[in-house]
Amino acid sequence: MKKLFIVIISLVASAGLLAQEPQSNAGILSTVGEDVLDNSSQRQILNAMYGLLPGLQLYQNGSGYWPADIIPNLTVRGKGSYSGNHPLILIDGVVRDPSEINVAEVESVTVIKDAASLAKWGVRGADGALMITTRRGGQEPFRLKTSVRTGLQIPYGIPKMASPGAYARALNEALANDGLPPYYSQANVASIEDGTGRIIPTMDWQSAMLSKYGLITDADFSIDGSRNRTRYYVYANYSSNSGFLRNTGLTENINTQAKYYALKIRSNLDIQLTRTTTLLVGLSARLQQQQGPNAGLDLTPMYTAPTVGIPARFAGMWVRTNMIDNPIGSILGTGRKIDFGRSLLADITICQDLSMIIPGLKADVHASYDNSATIIDSKSFTYSYLTLTPQYNTSGDLVDYSLAQYGNDTEIAFSTYLLSQNMRFTTWGRLYWDAKFGKNSLGASMLASREYYKLRGVGNTYKHYDFVFAVNYDYDRKYLLNLTLNESASSLLSTGDKFRFYPAASVGWVLSKESFMSGASWLDYLKLRASAGLSGMDANLQYDMDKQFNGVGNSYIFTLPSDLTGLREGDLPSVGVRPETELKIDAGIDFKLASSLTGEIDVFMSRRDGLRTLAGNAVSGVLGVGLSDSFEGRVSRRGVEAALQWNKSFGEFSLNLGGNLSYVKNRIDYIEEQYSPASFQYQAGGALDRVFALMSDGFYSAGDFNADGSLREGVVSSTFGQVKPGDVKYKDLYEDGKIDNYDYTWMEVPTLPNLYYGARLGFAFRGLALNVLLQGTGSWTAVTNLPSVFCPLYGGDKNVSDYYLANCWHPDVTDGVKYPRLTTLENNNNFRDSDVWTANGRYLKLRELQISYTIKAKFFERINLKEAKVFLQGNNLFSIDDMGIFDPEYISTGYPCARTYMAGINIQF
Repeated sequence: MKKLFIVIISLVASAGLLAQEPQSNAGILSTVGEDVLDNSSQRQILNAMYGLLPGLQLYQNGSGYWPADIIPNLTVRGKGSYSGNHPLILIDGVVRDPSEINVAEVESVTVIKDAASLAKWGVRGADGALMITTRRGGQEPFRLKTSVRTGLQIPYGIPKMASPGAYARALNEALANDGLPPYYSQANVASIEDGTGRIIPTMDWQSAMLSKYGLITDADFSIDGSRNRTRYYVYANYSSNSGFLRNTGLTENINTQAKYYALKIRSNLDIQLTRTTTLLVGLSARLQQQQGPNAGLDLTPMYTAPTVGIPARFAGMWVRTNMIDNPIGSILGTGRKIDFGRSLLADITICQDLSMIIPGLKADVHASYDNSATIIDSKSFTYSYLTLTPQYNTSGDLVDYSLAQYGNDTEIAFSTYLLSQNMRFTTWGRLYWDAKFGKNSLGASMLASREYYKLRGVGNTYKHYDFVFAVNYDYDRKYLLNLTLNESASSLLSTGDKFRFYPAASVGWVLSKESFMSGASWLDYLKLRASAGLSGMDANLQYDMDKQFNGVGNSYIFTLPSDLTGLREGDLPSVGVRPETELKIDAGIDFKLASSLTGEIDVFMSRRDGLRTLAGNAVSGVLGVGLSDSFEGRVSRRGVEAALQWNKSFGEFSLNLGGNLSYVKNRIDYIEEQYSPASFQYQAGGALDRVFALMSDGFYSAGDFNADGSLREGVVSSTFGQVKPGDVKYKDLYEDGKIDNYDYTWMEVPTLPNLYYGARLGFAFRGLALNVLLQGTGSWTAVTNLPSVFCPLYGGDKNVSDYYLANCWHPDVTDGVKYPRLTTLENNNNFRDSDVWTANGRYLKLRELQISYTIKAKFFERINLKEAKVFLQGNNLFSIDDMGIFDPEYISTGYPCARTYMAGINIQF
């Protein structure tokens, strides 16, 4: 009977659940439209969504020379699993790459958060979803829009490394702390600082590698309208960007500048084939080219190379040391790489009105095909280089260098290969019916969907099936009920056990329609709502987890000199493979007051079961075989969200203020953990994403030591190595008089903030308008253990930053410091995971600013120009934070972040 039910539904596949007006929907949906998005200075849609929707948290994910390449990390109502985070991102109802979508082609973005709204995605919906809807035509008979913007991207958040003189003094101080002789004599240091010591080369690597700005250009063109039985929307975009790199033409005919070019085209058509049949067609294509150094955009060598002692070139050759790379040579002087990307997205939907059979009956059938690939074309080579070895006179002054040549100059090597390719084929169908009986409205729908996704490589094909039945009822738009049942399957689950059942329901009560509320003239709308249900998540599973694979093992010597390869027993198979399952419970209120203030408030809680963890965390390795996975993990979370929007007009002056915040706390209820005699080392009971670290207790002082260098009685010792004044002193949490592995603990504040908020401000007066977007977070733990910038000098292959020198322990500065003494040696005590190498990551950023002036249509009547708007835009203009050196969202020695300043014009016919 179950198979027959599935077959019947599959014949009437569907695009979604029953369409509803907002007031008849008891689910929890938050949406932002094109009126807000049009003010963004971003091009890629997710980068325009910071702080706009309650429940949607976005975090900058690296940096790149074009924003479309950097898709921010996102969570919906925080994280619910320690096995990963996988929210769905849907473009016109299909799971797609959001980097394909520009802001200008988007009509709306909706964050989907509660179980009733997520039910249709079954085994994939537990982490929430973001639904992006592209624009369609027909609002006017004909409309043409064009926009051109150009401007600058300014790098920021670049730590300043020590000047030549400061580096020389710091290196000598570090050597003195280690009980070693100085590298530079006092005379050498003086000559470096006053510029007379020409024998000792100096180099400003940052100035040599980074320019002050990059150029950016963006142009949009769109037409939309309706004619006869056709509605159309056609969009095209051209984008280009030139990056921040200098010295990019070191080799003839090979330019290593970071550059980007892209052409995007979209066409959405709605065709009324007959009185009862509509055809929807969507086509989108993008061609892009990214160019940069063959070595990539990791600029760590620029921060590592000291500003003294290594010139870029000498006698026509690159120079480096045995320990430290030449950043210009290693990054910009070894070739160029170009990524050619192309993608094609296509959908078709047929909507059929079947009211001639049963009044209110309709059906949709949909198919979409997406294909994308990236091809790499590279030119690479290696070079010979010189190393400099210092020579000293009898006074200890550095007076010369000996030279040695290493490596070879090679011919250019050409390489072209397919880096990635993926294909997605999605089909669905829907049969739905709605009717009205007096004040009663009833609707029902049946949905069947199949998604097939394939990447290059073995075991990279994924399939999902969803069979959904939904019923929606309301009485007089006052009492609302939605019920959804989903039988959902994943190809990652075991054969014969691929389906799971996900039910969900929501209820709503529109109090403002009740007669007892009729006297509240100030109240325009008030609705209470609640929902509960199950969602799943399979993204943390792998194929064939329920099987054991034995294979080739180590080689064994039986008779010298021969050896034989043996067999190895594979990991034990996992029993009871299952997806994560989350019970979600939500309650909320929507309201509108005095025709100008709208808002929503939600409280929610959830519990997720079936989290995958390695059983070996709780079983001794003495067992002698790789262990299976366990699916017993549990995580719970709870939180509150609120959003307010106030719009008011005062004659020709209009003002709008809006804001939202989300506060979410999660807790690990159960996880497989190794035994520890220290109870504070267990994760269970604490939050996700915490750092396992030692807790500092200041720094050792000279008073902590005896005359022979040993620690005084009662002073806690470290088992990680001999300590000296200026080394980190840790808290003895295990209370055994020494610091060892039993003193590690989980830091209280996680690496994702509990509090996330955004605020919008806008006004308009006689064509002049201002729009501002602010976004910020509460406290979270930012990890700062970067070499050279925060962890300098030790190991002989690092530099030191001005920030570290100003905040570290010095023999004459021991109070109010943040970091340990300088050292050139591998220090097993200081550079361990600890709260010393963390910071409070909270911030408040001015994400967007736009000033515009719209010229009225009456000035352009002769040329039929309806509107012209000139504008100035800025992005990432400033940040209030505790970091003091990096952008708190991007603590990295990679390609720097950018502030964007653009000017442009929008024209509409």
